[in-house]
Amino acid sequence: MDGVDSSKLHFKALPHTMDQPPKDMACWRAHMNVIQHIVNNGISSALIMEDDADWDVALKLQLVQYARGSRYLLFSSPEEMPTSPYGDGWDFFWLGHCGAWFDELDTRRFVIHHDPTVLPPKNRQYAGHPDMSLWERQDADNRTRIVYKSEGGVCAAAYAVSLRGAQKILYHMSMLPYNRSVDWGFHDMCKDRKSDFNCIATYPALFGVHEPAGNTSKWSDIGHGTDESQSRVEERPSSKNLAFSARMNIGRLLSGTTLFESQFPEATGGEMDIADIGRGIGHPEVLPKMAVVEG
Repeated sequence: MDGVDSSKLHFKALPHTMDQPPKDMACWRAHMNVIQHIVNNGISSALIMEDDADWDVALKLQLVQYARGSRYLLFSSPEEMPTSPYGDGWDFFWLGHCGAWFDELDTRRFVIHHDPTVLPPKNRQYAGHPDMSLWERQDADNRTRIVYKSEGGVCAAAYAVSLRGAQKILYHMSMLPYNRSVDWGFHDMCKDRKSDFNCIATYPALFGVHEPAGNTSKWSDIGHGTDESQSRVEERPSSKNLAFSARMNIGRLLSGTTLFESQFPEATGGEMDIADIGRGIGHPEVLPKMAVVEG
């Protein structure tokens, strides 16, 4: 769906009390247009990606493990046949964030060890994250991804919503007085459990943000400027928080090879086969009470 030009955004398209920078309001409006489309068309669930989103070449295999984790967190027994492979009763999945926190009341985690798509901590760029001290130590491989009940997050490169979740978002973030950017609005929905909003996240995230080579005005309008006077030139492209980026491997995808190049060869090796990239397998764990603290 099309983005929204902030210079053409009419005040009638904004909720009461909205007073954000024009670019933030345009971003909010664009996301609400997508959420409204989901509700208007009765779409049972949707994955929403911003136009600069990127993901790992093993995304399909990663999502199998995420689905196992979300079903565990939603109390789906192996005998149940939920309408969604991700379980029933969820509202929002934080899949492409730059920081996501956990629900302190829920000590359950779905833990995926030895995952080649997880970058070492020094290579990650996140504003915040759950406590990983149980799995990340000096003597560990530090390649653990967890799926957990989330108290909120920031950034919205990619997320999923159910139809019920979209209805709740439209009510709280457009029909009522509202004055937040769109990602912080999603954060508040999760943190305050508005209309029993049910959020599940993964850390590290499955989606990142691609920054192409050239003038940075081609990057996100929020934070990087839209013209040459506000920007700079980058000689090399990159995708944040991804080892085997799909965008960075388009040439290999087109050639039909199963070997893909890593952005961080010092951490993962120069290239790896797709079967090895997606080999991470998860299992449920329950944290001891003492571990439930913010990282």
